[in-house]
Amino acid sequence: MNQKQLEQNRRKLEREKEKQDYIYQMRRFADMLGGEGTFALFPQQLIENSYQLRILPLKMVVNNRDEISEKDHRRFWKSMKNLLKMKQNYFSFNGMEFDTEWFICAGLNIINLVDYSIQYRAEEPWSIEISKRIAPDIKKEMFEKSYLALYEVASFLYFWFYRFDDSQFWFSFDLKKLPEDSKHLQNVVEVNAEAVEPRYFTIGTNKRPAYKIGWPQTLTGINYIEISPSLFGREFDGQESVPVYIQTHALNRMEERLDSLNLQELISSVYASLLRPVAVRKEKCRILLSFRILETKMGYFTAQYIDGAVLIHTFLFITNNGTPEGQKLNELTGLGKLDKKYLTIDKLSTFINSDISSNEKLKDLFIKAGCNSLLEIDEAVKAVAKKQQEMAISDQILKYIER
Repeated sequence: MNQKQLEQNRRKLEREKEKQDYIYQMRRFADMLGGEGTFALFPQQLIENSYQLRILPLKMVVNNRDEISEKDHRRFWKSMKNLLKMKQNYFSFNGMEFDTEWFICAGLNIINLVDYSIQYRAEEPWSIEISKRIAPDIKKEMFEKSYLALYEVASFLYFWFYRFDDSQFWFSFDLKKLPEDSKHLQNVVEVNAEAVEPRYFTIGTNKRPAYKIGWPQTLTGINYIEISPSLFGREFDGQESVPVYIQTHALNRMEERLDSLNLQELISSVYASLLRPVAVRKEKCRILLSFRILETKMGYFTAQYIDGAVLIHTFLFITNNGTPEGQKLNELTGLGKLDKKYLTIDKLSTFINSDISSNEKLKDLFIKAGCNSLLEIDEAVKAVAKKQQEMAISDQILKYIER
């Protein structure tokens, strides 16, 4: 047997294995919907025909090859497949669980087979029995559950990979007939992207790049934040909302000062905070915009209304000088910028796992300064925070204040 024949035999065995796996999954799904033995009711020839016209396994394609690298494509695809295999993304019905990736090919193939049987073979005993076992309106529920799983997986990928200043992408899903193969349908995940183009703002004598703030919406693209200029003062009332841009400096300071959380966890909170912007301390064309994580106030963005846009310059932790709370803390304790830095009360990690909230005297000072949000950090924030060593620092801070 020559090399060509060996290769042909190998491919034949692979195709046979693929067929056996696919039909096995069809059996599992039919029996999940209608109870054990449901799949055995279908005539063998009908099963064979269904396989020949089968819905192919999930595929990911890139629509904007110039904006999505091959490396990112592989990363998205591997992550999506792994996430779909996780238990929380399984399809469940009648107390049984099913891998979502298999459902959207073999499972949907069974749904189509049931539709065909009820529509064209309704008088045959096996079809009558199947229609008793499987509800006729099950198809809508199956589609909703499968696409909900894809939406949830897409949300995870946005959370971990989306960036304002680098990777701006979104997904769309569709069940398509392949142009090169009119027999088969396939669930296709399309990766779409926009070119990330910084806008340059002139601040003093310098031109500084900044990036538009938005968040991906599956199927529809990037939803960019817009803010009413009226936040900057009554003189701007009636003006149309404008886009919001952020400097890399602001992202760096946020990552540095909220040091218990990684940047990707922070980026989604930037978008969420600006969906419902809360402004304090208004000055001429400048404001502080509250930054929250899961409704816990962590600090502020310094923002400026400039050239028909809102520009975020930097991020201030809630205790930093320049915030209302930081100023009040300074008045109560005399702590300046360098003092706060020395005591590390200008970073989130100090409050995640310290004894500050159990020291009544020190706790009272922070509450009077308006920093009580740091003493009541949401448990969900603590759950995703980087592990911190327990710190007994309240006595040290009090001694420093009272020296």
